[in-house]
Amino acid sequence: MAPTLDVRFCATMRHIDPQEEPITYGDVIGFEQDTKQGIFISRVIAKGGDTIALYEGQVILNGQPLQQVFVARDEIIFPDYPPAPMCEDIVEPGEVCVRPKYRETALTGKSYEIFDTRPTPADFMAEITVPDSYFFVMGDHRDNTMDSRHGRAVNGPGMIALQQVRGIFDGL
Repeated sequence: MAPTLDVRFCATMRHIDPQEEPITYGDVIGFEQDTKQGIFISRVIAKGGDTIALYEGQVILNGQPLQQVFVARDEIIFPDYPPAPMCEDIVEPGEVCVRPKYRETALTGKSYEIFDTRPTPADFMAEITVPDSYFFVMGDHRDNTMDSRHGRAVNGPGMIALQQVRGIFDGL
């Protein structure tokens, strides 16, 4: 979930009953998967009844692109331990890893930073409709995440059912 969360950071998830507390666009949620142990973290991009597509990494929600504004070229030293970040170019441990950073704005007006490093097959997705009581989620490091673009057939979470949600991360 970099740049919002880093593996070295600690964040607190507030447990909620998702049927009683509304979850909305841009929220960061914790959820369980049927096939994996633990709580997974992603950002809500679309909700039940919405249409969503991706074109060249641009999220198209209900026929409208989410606003993305270039912020900076983030530079870090590529670590020699996992998890490895995705960089513009292939680099070795100790070399500079460059990641373009953007500010994306959800339908609610909530904005957050994302990394969109380079073109990948996951940057393209035909329009789909999110089923009722489901969420379409994406990680903030768009090229280095398993999210709703990746179905269970490829070991991803697919869309997240309301009953899978365990909590929300306030202030992210």
